[in-house]
Amino acid sequence: MTADIAPSRYATVPPLPCPSELVSRFQTSLEQPEELRRVFARDTLGTATIVGTTWHTRNACLGSVNRSSCWTQRKPLIAYWKTADDPAIVFLARFLHDGKDFASMGIRTAQKGSRALCLFEAMPKRGDWHRTLDRPADGVFQVRDLRVRFELCGVGATAKPLGEGRYELAAGGHRIVIHTAPGHFVGNEIVWTIGEDGRSLEGICYNGARRSVDFSSRLDVTLCAGIELLRSDEVIADHAPQLTQHAVGSVAATWEIVGGDVLRVHTSGE
Repeated sequence: MTADIAPSRYATVPPLPCPSELVSRFQTSLEQPEELRRVFARDTLGTATIVGTTWHTRNACLGSVNRSSCWTQRKPLIAYWKTADDPAIVFLARFLHDGKDFASMGIRTAQKGSRALCLFEAMPKRGDWHRTLDRPADGVFQVRDLRVRFELCGVGATAKPLGEGRYELAAGGHRIVIHTAPGHFVGNEIVWTIGEDGRSLEGICYNGARRSVDFSSRLDVTLCAGIELLRSDEVIADHAPQLTQHAVGSVAATWEIVGGDVLRVHTSGE
């Protein structure tokens, strides 16, 4: 005797057709780089508050959102490219608390083309691994390790220092060049180092004995980096990002990139 087995509810769902306005994008090859911007949220006055930017070529792309958190389900700064050995090399920006993605840190990003300037900030009244479910009532987290992590995942991914606060994450014919700037996290100097996996760059904000860090209000943090997605033969930017701190939690960053353009991003301290 066999039990009746209900058919899958997905079996009768017909495939969704590609929207007609997008068909041509899949039928033509992208010969020149293209940059797209999309507004995800506006305030009550209609001003765009959350804006996504994507730059892409035939085999590589870099995407960011102007403001987001480092919650595990957020990917505020991400890149992909293709190599002969791997169809999807992936670059990610993360912030970790004791090795896990930390929802109480955020990133503000300005992007133009294949370059992005990102500025990290503490976010009060958020959780630890989840945005809300594991939020401490007093806003105080117990930490042994806090660090920002720029990682490259895929076959043949490597990391190395280039000198003068610059680092390279590479695979195949493309690379991410990261320009760091001196910074601090609640009195601790940021220490930049190649990760133990040999394919990431880590900015260590704190590593040591268990201590309390109060995220119930804005923290004294200055932490930023300039990111370039380049072919192996492309010239990297000459300048490092510059930071100006106006008050606790209020920081401005600028970065002069190739071509004389300047990227700017700031935290308000609100």
